Amino acid sequence: MDKLGLPGEDEPELVHDFGVLSRVENARFRELYDALHQDEDLAKDELTEMQVLLDRCPLVDPHEAGNPYTETHEERRERRLLERAFAGAFHDYAKQYPHIAVPNYANRLNEYRLEIGYQLFEKHDWTAAGRDCSGILPLDEWTPEDREALIELYRRANPECSGDTPPGWKSKYRAGARF
Repeated sequence: MDKLGLPGEDEPELVHDFGVLSRVENARFRELYDALHQDEDLAKDELTEMQVLLDRCPLVDPHEAGNPYTETHEERRERRLLERAFAGAFHDYAKQYPHIAVPNYANRLNEYRLEIGYQLFEKHDWTAAGRDCSGILPLDEWTPEDREALIELYRRANPECSGDTPPGWKSKYRAGARF
C-alpha cells in the first residue's frame, strides 16, 4: 500500500478543518463550492478565491476538525441584532426605489452577502445595527459599482422575482398594501 501512496487501513481519512475560517469566509466558500458543484462556470478570480480559502484549512483527523459555526451566546445575540436591523433597513430602503424589488424581512442572503450589504450601507452613511435607513445616501449618489452591488444583493435576497429581470423590473411594493 505504501508504494502506491494509498492510505493504509489504520490511517484515518483526513478532512479539511473549516473551523479555521470565519463565518463569513465559510459562507463564501460554501457559495463558491455550491456554484461549482452545480456545474456553474466560476470566474478565474472566484476559483482563486476558493482555492485560497481551501488552502487555509489544514487537513486533520475528522474528530479534530473545528466547528465553523461555533459562536458564543453574546456573539450570536449581536449577530442576530445586526441581521434584524439590516433586514429592516434593507427592506425600507428598497421601498424608496421602484426599480429595486422589495425583499421580505427574512431575506435569503448568506453571511458573506450580508457582510457586503453591511459594508455598502455603512459606506453610504447607515448607522450599523439601526433599522432607520433615512440617513443612507440616495441611490443615485452611489458610485455605479456600489449601486450595481446593492441591486445584485436585492436580486439574491429575492430570487422568486429576480430571475432574468433586468434593471427596471417591477417592485413588489405597493403603497398602502399590507405586508
